[in-house]
Amino acid sequence: MVIISGQNLIEDWFNNLPPSYLLARLEIGYSNNELALNFIRHFYKIIKGSIRGRNRLLLMDGYSSYNTFKVVTYVKKHNIHLYTLPPYTTHFL
Repeated sequence: MVIISGQNLIEDWFNNLPPSYLLARLEIGYSNNELALNFIRHFYKIIKGSIRGRNRLLLMDGYSSYNTFKVVTYVKKHNIHLYTLPPYTTHFL
């Protein structure tokens, strides 16, 4: 997921992106609860056809939007195991 900060974007910048990319625009430029759930749903849609076995592991930043009731319910239902790193750790990876 790419979150772009700003109010006005030029569509031509994004015309040739692969269909698996997920873009979002927010004035604040970082995730929120709704985008976190959209990302998890998009992740599942992309991987569900190419996985053997039932379980999936997703490494995540410990940002609080990934620990909402809706996200936890969705990942449990779809056998996605979230491994959360301390907040902002992924900025250094």
